[in-house]
Amino acid sequence: MILTLILSNKILEIIKQHILESKPYEACGLIIGLIKDSIAEGKEVLRIKNVQISHIEFLMEPTELCDAYLYAEKKGLDVVAVYHSHPNSTKPSALDIRNMKLNPYVWLIFNMHTLEFEGFYMDYTTEKIFPVEIKIL
Repeated sequence: MILTLILSNKILEIIKQHILESKPYEACGLIIGLIKDSIAEGKEVLRIKNVQISHIEFLMEPTELCDAYLYAEKKGLDVVAVYHSHPNSTKPSALDIRNMKLNPYVWLIFNMHTLEFEGFYMDYTTEKIFPVEIKIL
């Protein structure tokens, strides 16, 4: 289980810029990097188009998502987090919780107006959601 996610200021700024450019719709993407024990370190942001074009949910464009997985594999990196924005919250929605069951990564959720964010990880044996400590370097 990932308990800590390490991100650089640069990665954080790339994500925030993506969110600002996507408003009023949800932005989404992946963070790829390295995982060791319970610590994940983000190395790169992969912006992915939200084909829902919605301010309350997202669906990553399938070809871009597949390309992102192949790119990460080619670079020898893992997907460490899914990121997306919400209009007024940093908490997982019911749809997020359902999707967390299918995608075993940290979920980084941003409020698109304040750019505040929180990270979450689901324990798949209990389906409990735990907060993830985010360290910015």
